[in-house]
Amino acid sequence: GQPWNAAVQIRADAMLQLFANAWHHYFRGDLPIKDDTDVTDEDIRSRNLILFGDPGSNAWIAKALPQLPLTWTKETLRFADQDYTAPHHLPALIHPNPLPGGEQHYIVVNTGHTFGEAELSKLNYLLFPRWGDWAILQIASPGHAAATPDETVLRAGYFDEQWQPVTKGK
Repeated sequence: GQPWNAAVQIRADAMLQLFANAWHHYFRGDLPIKDDTDVTDEDIRSRNLILFGDPGSNAWIAKALPQLPLTWTKETLRFADQDYTAPHHLPALIHPNPLPGGEQHYIVVNTGHTFGEAELSKLNYLLFPRWGDWAILQIASPGHAAATPDETVLRAGYFDEQWQPVTKGK
């Protein structure tokens, strides 16, 4: 599909490439990657889905979005009662798969593992999630969106037992 925001798509593509490269180098295999148009009903029933992009570029993100605890339009990303400009921010999260048939699996949006090269090249006790269940990332402009693998994590945290974001004071 057509990405809603160029910088978001550049960043999502770069994150996918970093994930695939690390998977190949450190886990000695090729990360199975499909275009959203190639994902089947059997994939939804039998696999966790790791989805990259935005609702314009990834049909599965668009289909899952109404059941996720965020609102995402071309202009605004709303998460945990806070608004962000969609062209400059990207959600990353794990959530139970809300798609029909996927109830026994998860979807992950815009992230693979959240540890990086520094942790992978050292001892395995460093391999633990860095952001929790969700994060809001601030990204650079389109010309600089893929220039660095480091995102600015504005907020990160966990979901409660009902899969709602836990924020300070709750």
